[in-house]
Amino acid sequence: NYTGTIYADASVNWTRLSFVQPQVHLFDRYLYDERLHAYTVDRYLNDLVARYGGIDSVLIWPTYTNIGIDARNQFDYFRALPGGLDSLTQLTADFKARGVRVLWAYNPWDQSTRDEGEPHWDTLVRLLQQTGGDGFNGDTMSTMYRQFWDASVAEGYHIVGEMEGGGYPDGSGRAEDGSWASAEWSPMGWGYFDKAATASDNITYVYDVAPGVDKLKWLDGRRMTHVSDRWAKNRTDSLQCAFFNGVGFESWENVWGVFMKFTPRDGEALRRVST
Repeated sequence: NYTGTIYADASVNWTRLSFVQPQVHLFDRYLYDERLHAYTVDRYLNDLVARYGGIDSVLIWPTYTNIGIDARNQFDYFRALPGGLDSLTQLTADFKARGVRVLWAYNPWDQSTRDEGEPHWDTLVRLLQQTGGDGFNGDTMSTMYRQFWDASVAEGYHIVGEMEGGGYPDGSGRAEDGSWASAEWSPMGWGYFDKAATASDNITYVYDVAPGVDKLKWLDGRRMTHVSDRWAKNRTDSLQCAFFNGVGFESWENVWGVFMKFTPRDGEALRRVST
């Protein structure tokens, strides 16, 4: 029963060409100048252009690992950024002026902090609309629940949901997590395509010699997956997997303060496979 009509929606079909996306933290020293108390989007982007060719979208993340230290909820952490939501709106505009779409972190497990008095999807959509954001990344989520999409439709501000679990069925959560149905309203997701095993260092993902096939990309060639391999010291295998499937890459370096920098070789490889 798949129709693929989501790709006819001009407000979300930018995902088809969003090949490179880093996750970044809002106090990353290339993105935020602590002396000027100002965001430095051009400095951040110029560095990425020089090292691996630039990015198409960015996932901004101010919540985990800070959340839980007090009663503030995840949305409060966005509100508490230097300059508040006005500054975040300008940050978003600066990214978009360089052709980069902006996604927010969303943590569904944030259930015991300050209550917004409404479902998370309503708060998230409203704040994205207020700041000009394009969507969210669902941390730990297998599939995008229909309520998030419906909330954006009701608000007249369609958003993109990119799930950490990619939208691939996983029967370990809610009933919806066992279905492919979210492909109808979620055109993008992460992809962990290792063999569910790690090397002897307990960090490095292990891949098959022959790259696997991204089933959602196979279902619809317009789908965009970002292959994620956050702890890789050598990104050759994960980049080959992305290139083989014609999908994107999560160029994540600042892993909550642990800097997994692209080597010059991996940077040049990413530049080549994404252009």
